[in-house]
Amino acid sequence: MSREQGSVLLMVLVFTSVLFTLALGILGRIQTYVQDSKSYQQKIQANALAQCGLVWAKLWLSRALEKKSLFLEHSQNKTLGSNTVFWSIQDEQAKFPLNFLIDKRGNIAAPYGQIFLRLLQEQGISLQRAQKILLAIKDWSDRDKLNSGDNGFEQSYYQNVLVPNRPLFFLGELRFIAGVGKELFQRLKKYVTLYSNGKINVNTASVLTLASLITPKERDYFKFAQRMKAYRENSLHLEQLTSPLWYNRVAGAKNFKLYHCITVRSHYFSILSRAKTGFTSYSIKLIVKIARNKENKIILQPVFREIF
Repeated sequence: MSREQGSVLLMVLVFTSVLFTLALGILGRIQTYVQDSKSYQQKIQANALAQCGLVWAKLWLSRALEKKSLFLEHSQNKTLGSNTVFWSIQDEQAKFPLNFLIDKRGNIAAPYGQIFLRLLQEQGISLQRAQKILLAIKDWSDRDKLNSGDNGFEQSYYQNVLVPNRPLFFLGELRFIAGVGKELFQRLKKYVTLYSNGKINVNTASVLTLASLITPKERDYFKFAQRMKAYRENSLHLEQLTSPLWYNRVAGAKNFKLYHCITVRSHYFSILSRAKTGFTSYSIKLIVKIARNKENKIILQPVFREIF
């Protein structure tokens, strides 16, 4: 009987061990499902909050436009319990319009070519390299397959990159163009845009961009750009900022002029909405164009949307 009891006990232990292993597996699966469900729920919540952030930003921008405000860049951070929503509005026309570099005939357009060369030089790029980049953008963007310069930068120049022979479609293309690369792209991307009507807003442009607009490039031109920024930030000068020629009132203006492609009213803006719920974050970037409908009311037309 002792042997039979021992066999039964062994079978019970084996069966119990199997059941315990199965129970652990099932418990592990349940925990995974719970975590996945919680993660999915947080993602849905973060998505909804990011969409709310977009609505808030668009509402703020629409109201500011109705008031004919000159300064339309703004940001807010909201806390909703354990959740956060951040949204910001940036003026795309505070930047250089890359796709205006090349005209419809495939030629480098004036004065955009001169401004872009200056913008690159303000980044510490030599004139020789800046000219190479300019020609490379021309060959990348124009419709023909004819090389520009001595050797050119059409398809034969590149090994693993396809030259599209069309205007830039997304800003990231810039880093693949000859002479640019990742390092310069990271420095340059906050000063250039693909969304513009060709005008640069002198009320919102950075000092570096303002300096690129000044002609001729003489002594103290960068200090003049700094004085322009200080002038527009003085609330006493707000009434003068309704005309792009307000820079003529800045000290030292008699020695400088700005290229004609300037404005004080922008039509393209980028809206970023970022929400965080728990450990989950959700971001939406929207580029909008200011337009008017048939009733002559201001509308925000989406021209680009990115989720990340």
